[in-house]
Amino acid sequence: MKIDFVLCYEHWQRELYALESLKILLEKKGYRVRLLNIQPGVNDFLEAYFYEPEVIVFPWVYSNAELKRARNFQGSCQKIVNMQCEQFLSRRVLENGFFKIREHARNAYHISWGRSTHDRFLQYGIEETHIWDIGNINLEMNNKRYDACFESREELAKRYNLDINKKWLLFCSNFKLANLPLKELVDLENRSSNVMFLAREMKRNKSAILKWIVEYLKNHDDIEIIYRPHPIEKQDSKLMYLHKHYPNFKYLPDLTVNQWVRVCQRCATWNSTSILDAVYSGIPSAFFTPYQVPDLLKGDLDYLCKKITNYQEFEAFLTGTSSVNEVIRPECSDYIHLHKKDSIRDLAVKLDRLYQEQGKQYFEQKVTGYSKWRQISLYDKWRLLIHWISKYVNISPFMFSKRNIYEDAYRNKQREKKIYVDMLKE
Repeated sequence: MKIDFVLCYEHWQRELYALESLKILLEKKGYRVRLLNIQPGVNDFLEAYFYEPEVIVFPWVYSNAELKRARNFQGSCQKIVNMQCEQFLSRRVLENGFFKIREHARNAYHISWGRSTHDRFLQYGIEETHIWDIGNINLEMNNKRYDACFESREELAKRYNLDINKKWLLFCSNFKLANLPLKELVDLENRSSNVMFLAREMKRNKSAILKWIVEYLKNHDDIEIIYRPHPIEKQDSKLMYLHKHYPNFKYLPDLTVNQWVRVCQRCATWNSTSILDAVYSGIPSAFFTPYQVPDLLKGDLDYLCKKITNYQEFEAFLTGTSSVNEVIRPECSDYIHLHKKDSIRDLAVKLDRLYQEQGKQYFEQKVTGYSKWRQISLYDKWRLLIHWISKYVNISPFMFSKRNIYEDAYRNKQREKKIYVDMLKE
């Protein structure tokens, strides 16, 4: 099946809204566009055997391994666009080279958020013409023209039993390694050095921040604390306990940061780019850093906003008596283009031009999806078909697994449809 564009995404909370807006812009130009969630735990999709795209947009393309996955469709697509969803980097990953673009992945087209990433791409050997200075399209979702796609403060207050008369603090958790099993940490360490060190820092900072929160909750009743975990964080019994025993602490994993920054008066995190949405929107923002950030973990985020280092500063931040930078510091302007006129439209224009290019070959030819389909077993064909069906029919009650990928697939497809319809109203 000939498809003009396949737009792939990893975390819907981070990427889906902007990609739906991009999809609509491309469709208005007459293109056939499909979305595909790169679902954790699923390495093969039925679509790969039947879609034959002209252009593939992928969340990350670092090396031949990711490039192979991005091109895992019928045909031999030569036009790969790397969204490079991680661009605020620490010294740790810069030193171990985890996010370095290498091998044939250099021949893809790469999205740059700012001058710093642009220069890194050049250092990696990427041609200037293959670097697109677009900025972060996901930040575009904080623009007021998209307000109709999100829920109001009153709607969220009713749904989550939040007091609309109080200030709301959004804490964007970034403690994704804090309660991972040792085996998983060891596996990650083998892929990206000093993961064990990072996990230790996450654990002790998380523990200290939760102590601040508990102390504040015991002595104040003037604010709703909304704790939003990172999309890949495992459920935490301590957080569930706080959610149950403190009425003004809400542990809410199911909405996007763009949604919450529209309704909150304060935003904070520990060492995460999720704070960008709040900074972009001019909301008082801070890093909670109970312990001094080790040199190995310092990096592009350092200049983004004020650091809160003890309980007294934490209390002052929540009560509104501290002086907090409400706008991005000048030192960070090299790392990201904020308030671009319309980064999504800019990307649509670039993709349109790329589509029109003819004859260039950047990657080797590969076996077609049809040939692969003939080679796989009947069982694998059946498994792929069932997973594809699960996107459109809720079969999850009939499937038993530790993590029900069929339920995830169905929810993601329903979410895509809803956001698409909401975006059409913009």
